[in-house]
Amino acid sequence: MKREVITGVLLIIVMAPALVQAAAPAQENDILPLADLDIWVDQLSVYCYNWTQLDVGNVIYVDFEVTSGAEITFFICDAENYDLWINEQNATAYEVQNSVGSYSTSFSVPSDGVWRVVFINYNSLVRKHIEGTVEIIYPTSPSNLAFGALLIGIISVLILGIAVAFHPIRKRAKMRKDMLEYGQPPSQRTDTSGRTRTSYCSTCGHSHHLPNARVCSNCGAPLDSPSDIS
Repeated sequence: MKREVITGVLLIIVMAPALVQAAAPAQENDILPLADLDIWVDQLSVYCYNWTQLDVGNVIYVDFEVTSGAEITFFICDAENYDLWINEQNATAYEVQNSVGSYSTSFSVPSDGVWRVVFINYNSLVRKHIEGTVEIIYPTSPSNLAFGALLIGIISVLILGIAVAFHPIRKRAKMRKDMLEYGQPPSQRTDTSGRTRTSYCSTCGHSHHLPNARVCSNCGAPLDSPSDIS
C-alpha cells in the first residue's frame, strides 16, 4: 500500500505543471512586447498604438523617454473616447501626462474593447523623438488556477483510489502463492532443482514422516529412499 501511495504522489508532482498549463490559456502570466518605442512625432501631430481587443484586467505597460525635442503629452483611452477627443468633445482619458520628458506606468484596463496609447506633440516647430517599450500584460486568472487545482485534486483521488482498490487484490494473490508454495503435505518438499520429492512407507503406506526419517513412524519398517517426481 505504501508503495502505491508514494508512486501516486510522485506521478501527481510530475504531472502538476502540465495540468496547470493545460488548465490556463496560453497567454496567462506572459508579458507580450507589442512595440519597442523608437518613434518620431511630427509637429502638431498625434502618434498612437491601437489594440483590436483587450479584456478587463489586462495591463497596458508603458515606459518611455523623450530623447529629442523636450517634453510631450501622453494619455491612455478607449476607442470611443479617442474619437470624442479627436472631434474636440469631452472625453475620458487615463494616465494623462502633460509636458513630460519620461514616464512609466502599468494601467489595468477597466473595460473590454479597443484601447489606445497616445503621444501628442503640441509644438509647432520641433519634432519629438521617443524611445521605450509598450507592452500588454495578461495577469493570472484566479478562476483558471482554481480549475487547475481542482483537476489535480480529482486525478490525485483517482490515483489513490486505484491504489487502494488494487491493494487487496495483490494481497490475496500473494496469499494464494504462499499457500501453493507452503501448503503441501509434510511428505512433499521441493528441492533446489524445482522437482518435488516424496517419502512414504512401502509397508503400511504411511506418509507423515520427518524430512530425514529413515524408518516409518507408524510401523517401524525401513523407509524407501525418496524418489524424484518430475
